Amino acid sequence: MGSEGRREQTFKTDQDNALIYPDLPEEELNRAKDYFSGFAEFVADALERCGYPRCPGGYMATNPRYRLPLTAWQQTFEVWIDEAEYHATEDATILFDMRPVAGDLTLCEKLWSYVGERLKTASFFKSILGNIAVGRKPPLGFFRTFVVERSGEHKEELDIKSFGTGPIVDAARLFALDAGINQTNTGDRLAALQAAGYPEGTTLTDMQEAFEYLTLLRLEN
Repeated sequence: MGSEGRREQTFKTDQDNALIYPDLPEEELNRAKDYFSGFAEFVADALERCGYPRCPGGYMATNPRYRLPLTAWQQTFEVWIDEAEYHATEDATILFDMRPVAGDLTLCEKLWSYVGERLKTASFFKSILGNIAVGRKPPLGFFRTFVVERSGEHKEELDIKSFGTGPIVDAARLFALDAGINQTNTGDRLAALQAAGYPEGTTLTDMQEAFEYLTLLRLEN
């Protein structure tokens, strides 16, 4: 999920992952829950030893909220979409960057298909996503000067991820979900939107160029 789901992780990133497994008969479900609980811990420990710290926000398969059978995942997305609320939607955004990496990949495809159908009529939910996207404003002052941190560890610096690439990632995600595009990478989303003839083609090109430039700037620094 998150930057790893989008294939946009940089040199330092924490773990953002989830686990989906098939719906099972009641008598098998508890055994599956125990198995996947241990499996999630095993994977998290291994990744931690490789240098990927655990997610401080708990967006990991070690958290029971992100380790569910297919129907439970469908119900989770249904609540996020149908009972849209700002903070819950903000927390859910990295789940909309999910990318399957192992196991039965058709489970993720089925979930994406279900979510895509729900989103077709989810105008209020998408309006909240839009509000989140425009809430992260570029760090430019009234006279087009950079607005930097005034104190603390990062005094005279600015956060390129939060206020540079972040708003582009958020906007591309919203446009892609609105257009029914399943790509998760920001560049792929923008390219697919252009290919689909999505409105504001010039803006999409500008977003693509800005995203690539700011990403390179992050890597260099």
